[in-house]
Amino acid sequence: TAEHTHGNYKFDVKYSVKDTANGVSDIKTSEFPYELNIKAVTDAPTLTIGNIETTNTSKVIITDKTVTIKEPSAEFKVPLTTTSNDKDGSETVQEIVISGVPQGVEVVGATYYGYNGSIHNGIWVIKNPSDKILNSDGASSEITFKVNPGSNFEERDIKITTYIKDSGDAKVESASQTIRIEKDPSYISGSGTGTPPLFNLSTQPTT
Repeated sequence: TAEHTHGNYKFDVKYSVKDTANGVSDIKTSEFPYELNIKAVTDAPTLTIGNIETTNTSKVIITDKTVTIKEPSAEFKVPLTTTSNDKDGSETVQEIVISGVPQGVEVVGATYYGYNGSIHNGIWVIKNPSDKILNSDGASSEITFKVNPGSNFEERDIKITTYIKDSGDAKVESASQTIRIEKDPSYISGSGTGTPPLFNLSTQPTT
């Protein structure tokens, strides 16, 4: 079978037994069906962050993977590509989890799952991304972060994790990258949580 092949394969096995005594040979042939079940195995993925971009150049400074906010009501976009050695399209991105998102910062299009420990350790999840099939080019996504008006966010690292899985009951594998969000000295923090306000959700694990 080819590399990364999985599934059930049925074929017949045939064998012969030869017995020779006193110069006389006796050959008996038998045949039986055989089934081979090759389970799918998820390859370890690689997550790559492209060039972070913004249209709010007066409000956002981007230096490699560090984003410095000068003013609220700012947005920046983080392009991601998930790849693996399995390029036949059987592996797919199950979800993308963004953790460590500070209060007042929103992940556009993602679902907020509450926070872990600190209110500035928010967890956002993108389920079923539009490009989720790992083919020869991998699966690409673009995550948009929005700093809402009035936010007094905490400077911290934000961890982005992609989870992939092959077909059937294959194991889920993951890969992560980190970006950092900081405040410029000129940033004027609000006294509130930023709009929209903090969701009234308890801490809960991602699934």
